[in-house]
Amino acid sequence: MKKILVLFILMGFIVTLTACSGEGEAATVPTTTAPEHTHSYSSTEKPASCTEKGLETFTCACGHTYTEELPLLEHNWGEWIITAPALLNKDGTETRTCKVCSATETKVTKENAVENAFTDVELQYLFDRWNGVNGDITADAMLSYFSQKYTGREEDPLIIPAATVFAWLEERFALTDGLKEEMKRLDDYYLKYHAATDSFELTFAGSIAEVLLIGYIPNGENSYTVYYQHNAWDGTSRGDGIWEVTMEYNLPEGKPNRYLSAIKVDAVPDKVIQ
Repeated sequence: MKKILVLFILMGFIVTLTACSGEGEAATVPTTTAPEHTHSYSSTEKPASCTEKGLETFTCACGHTYTEELPLLEHNWGEWIITAPALLNKDGTETRTCKVCSATETKVTKENAVENAFTDVELQYLFDRWNGVNGDITADAMLSYFSQKYTGREEDPLIIPAATVFAWLEERFALTDGLKEEMKRLDDYYLKYHAATDSFELTFAGSIAEVLLIGYIPNGENSYTVYYQHNAWDGTSRGDGIWEVTMEYNLPEGKPNRYLSAIKVDAVPDKVIQ
């Protein structure tokens, strides 16, 4: 009797399990799926320069990391500086320097070759009145040169303060106090000094001769010896002939040539650059 009772109980339990699991299917335990991970990166950067590529590193909180290369930067160039002026038929060079890494770049150029030449047609007024014995320039030679070359001329005769004349000439010649006083004593028909107003009266003379550039010899740095042929239109000037002029060549710095001495010579040296 007890065995029959136990059998009925077991059969009831089995029926109950079958009913809970559906139509004869075995029961399953539900599982939870973890959400997919999305990287969230922060970055650190080693900046690039004009000599070394940069590097940017990206790092996620999960530990994943990767890097990207940053390209070279362009040089931050300074201004072109004339390192060797272009003279006549000779090329010059200009150099610029990077402000960051000090790299340099040099180019060959003919730029400003005409302006940098030693041609100066107004030298005719110097040679016509220059003392050809010892190379010393005279007061009337300098004042004649100023009168014809001064670019501020708007009237003729030109009335101009002595201080303006002297400042202009001092950029181009070794002007002494003695020469200044000598200029003030001039009373030519086109070179006059007026003490009452401390000014000069200068009349434009017009062209009196031609000056032909023969060639030059570099003396080092900005010093040159330059040779010219001076020919007066009437052929009677004491300045006719070959002139050897020592000068400081200052045009690359934006300044005019500075004439130091001049003397007539019989011939031009073989080493002259033409």
